[in-house]
Amino acid sequence: MLINILLLKKSSNIIPYWSKQHGAYITLIVSWLIAVLLSDEFSWIQPAILLFLLSSLNLTELMIEAINRKTPLPSRKKIWLIIYSSLSIALALFLLYFLEALSYVLPVVSAFALVFIFLAIRKQQKSILAEWITFAMFSIAALLAFNPLKEPSVKILFALSLLMSVYFGQSIFLVKTRLKRLPNYSAFVYSVLVLAGLFLLFGIDLFTMGLAVLLIAKSLQTLVWPDWYNRLKIKWVGMLEMTYHLVFLILLLIFSASVLRYQI
Repeated sequence: MLINILLLKKSSNIIPYWSKQHGAYITLIVSWLIAVLLSDEFSWIQPAILLFLLSSLNLTELMIEAINRKTPLPSRKKIWLIIYSSLSIALALFLLYFLEALSYVLPVVSAFALVFIFLAIRKQQKSILAEWITFAMFSIAALLAFNPLKEPSVKILFALSLLMSVYFGQSIFLVKTRLKRLPNYSAFVYSVLVLAGLFLLFGIDLFTMGLAVLLIAKSLQTLVWPDWYNRLKIKWVGMLEMTYHLVFLILLLIFSASVLRYQI
């Protein structure tokens, strides 16, 4: 009996640690998929980039938990903290050899990660700033998968990361409205301000008009139909969000010729 218990405990340590923030994984994977589909061709290095991104995300989650806990991490989390640390460092060194873009992206993402960890230590990881930084990190890091073996265009990468960050950032206001932490019009106001900025930067074309329709439509969930939206079960909210992400992806693909000309 004791042997069975010990074996069960040992085997449970082998089960990978995954964050409970499922939305983070969806956003990161969709961001990576956008970068891959906008690339000129598929590369063998793109799956390695996704593995690096997921490993780094899990590592950051475990580091924050280890810092904030008043007791030591459970043995399973300690093991996976070591695994994810080793994997992230190894993949970073591997990718650095092949990816010129990593030398531009890694310092920016690392700086964002440090700011997020600082805010998390101060119990502000759920603030609008901290959550928007998270979406910006996902967007910038995922663009490593955009034409990874070609010389990067910093201006194009910056424009794409901005578009993705402001789109995914709207989810912050939708979630906080659902939790009654922000008024119902917050997502709508955010959308209007963001679209005004994008129109000034990139002009008014079919893509920005399509993005405007998408952002306004999402914001109307909490502005026009707040009772309906708040009563939705979380799984349906997740499915709605995934549907919007797919529409955003389709818009980028349809108007990719225009989007890839955007420069800041």
